[in-house]
Amino acid sequence: MKRPIPSIPFILLLVIALLFTACGKDTPQTVATNYTEHWYKGELNAAKRYIVPEQRELVDKLASLRTAEEMKKLKNNTIEIEILNETPITDTTMTVRCRVLINGEPQTNHYHLLKVKERWYVNIY
Repeated sequence: MKRPIPSIPFILLLVIALLFTACGKDTPQTVATNYTEHWYKGELNAAKRYIVPEQRELVDKLASLRTAEEMKKLKNNTIEIEILNETPITDTTMTVRCRVLINGEPQTNHYHLLKVKERWYVNIY
């Protein structure tokens, strides 16, 4: 007996459901990685998404100190990020250490992350 072939709308609905499920929660690694990439490319509005909500105003103040030309140069940065380790401190705090290559220049970043309402954020204070 032949199996029925799933309809295209069913397959499309399944793919959309999987995408929403996979994108639902950011891990500490993805928060640190995404924040770092957006920050060093000068994409400050995108970087703010990963910062503790009460601290986002500080990013606006920092952005006002940069010229449009400086921000344009940042967009051309080549960024490579490697998570070195995650260290849980409590159920709602942890540190993430990563190696970042910015245009081939290495540096190590340490981030303090805070869990607020089941989501992880970079705590910049």
